[in-house]
Order: sequence, then C-alpha cells, then structure tokens
Amino acid sequence: MRVEIIFLSVILLFLSACVSMTSLTVKGTASIAPLAEISLRQESSFEAFRSGAPGGLQLLEASLSADPKNKSLLSALAKGYQAYAVVVAETGMISESLSESSEQHSRELALDYHTRAVARAKMFLQESGMPWPDVTNTGMEVSSLSSFSGDQTLIDIAFVAGSSLKSLVALQKGKPAALTYLPVATLLSEFSCSGRLRPSYPAWACQAMNGVELAEKPVMVGGDIGKAAQIFADLSKNAPLELFPQALAAQHVLTKKRSADNWKRIKDNAQILKSKQFERQAKVASSQSAVEPDFSALLNAAALRRIEIMTAHEKDLF
Repeated sequence: MRVEIIFLSVILLFLSACVSMTSLTVKGTASIAPLAEISLRQESSFEAFRSGAPGGLQLLEASLSADPKNKSLLSALAKGYQAYAVVVAETGMISESLSESSEQHSRELALDYHTRAVARAKMFLQESGMPWPDVTNTGMEVSSLSSFSGDQTLIDIAFVAGSSLKSLVALQKGKPAALTYLPVATLLSEFSCSGRLRPSYPAWACQAMNGVELAEKPVMVGGDIGKAAQIFADLSKNAPLELFPQALAAQHVLTKKRSADNWKRIKDNAQILKSKQFERQAKVASSQSAVEPDFSALLNAAALRRIEIMTAHEKDLF
C-alpha cells in the first residue's frame, strides 16, 4: 500500500463522521503514523515514493501544528524527511553532479529535508527527556546517555539526527558554521550505533555511514579510503543482494580508485536484484497478510536508480 493512500483513506474516514474534525484529525493521524512508516518500509517503487511521500509528510505537519508535542508524529516526520532526503534528493544529486547543468535543485532539496529531519528528531528527543548535545555542550560523553540506551525508538531517532547532521556537514563543505555540528552528529551516531540495541534499519546502516565518512574525509582529519573500501567489501560479501551499500561504494570509493572490475560486479548484482524485486512486488500484491517491514526494498530501489545514473556516465567515472 502506498504512503499517500493510507493518509487519504484516513481523511475520507474522518470526513464521513459528524464530529469535530480538528481533534479527530490530530488523534487519527498520530495513531496511523506507525502504519505509514510500515508502508514506507514496504515501498519498493522509487517513483511512487518520490511523488507520494511529500503529501503524506505535509499531512503529518498539519496535524503536528495542532499538537506540537505529539511524539508519534515527530518520530514519523523525522524518519520520513530523512528517508526522502536520502532516497530521492541525494540520488538526484548524483545526476546533477554528472551533468553539465549548473542546476542544484536536488542539493537544495537534500539540505531542506535533512534540516527538517534534524529539527523533528531534536523535538522528539527533547520531549522524551533526552538532552540534546548542542554546540554549547558537545563535551557530553556517550556514557552520559546510557540511561536511554534501552529505548528502541530513541535509538532510531538519534540515528536519524546523527546521520542527517553528518549529511548537512558534507553538503556544506567549507562552511565553518556547519562544522560546529560535527561533534553533535558524532555523539548521536556513536550513541545509536555502539550499544546493545542498534537502529531498526538495515543491519549495515551504521557501517555504511562510517564507510562514507572515511571515504570523504581528508586524510589529515582521519579519512582513509583503504578502510572505507574494506568496509564496503565486507558488506558486499555478507549481504550481496543489499544493493544500497554497493551503490555507496561505487559512488564514494570505486570512482576514486577507478575500479572497473568491482563496478561490473555491482552492475551484475543490480540485474539479479531487479528480478528479486519483481518477485517481492508479486508477493506483496498477492499476500492476504502483512508482509514483514523491509526498509531495504526502498533503499534498493534508490540504489538501482543511482546505478542507472552512474552507468550512463561510466566511461568518465571508471
């Protein structure tokens, strides 16, 4: 079921009731926010998500304006904004960077949606009683957050905030103001990725984030393209049909090392995944019971799009 269909169905249900629309819309939208997240995790169409998600996010924002401290809405918005930034905007950035056009629409969209993700994540964590490590108290240690390490939702939202902050720093290279948030991003990422509970995203999420960071950092501040290459090689070996980390490897490592052989292997894996993706779509369509949420489906769809873009420019890249 697509994201926008869930939200529109709820609106129609409320319109049919002769009761106060304001209170019911807020309560109803908040109650189905977790269902919307499941729908997002089951989506395997890049275009469906690209066109459908913004409308759902706008509806959640409208409901939040009537209930600004609603944690269910804040959580869904933080995850939704970050997902759109990563899946749609950052994928579009690859196309923009490889074209001769000076247009930077996708980059601006990524900045906007990562900023929104951080804002909603910050509100959620503060409403949950977790201190926000802003630029005035970045001396906080991960151990100081240990009392929150048993809450899965807090782990997830801290991961969203940390990874979106890192993306904002990367998108604004050369701006000193952006660098001030790197310690905050690092603390939140360490908190979410180093405990017993890990983010309820694909198991490779924390490693992939570390790999991209190592590949993109200058050597003088800890960058190491060799370590990054090893991280992505291990991920490819352990999860060969998880295509998103392979697309990240191609974008951030293989293009720097001009590794044509590894690039061909990734393209071959993409063809295998396409057939697997078709099988999964058929299963979702025919199943009478809920299909296990799988955020990898949406990320794999984005990976396929990224690989298609890079394939069109492979002579220049590899």
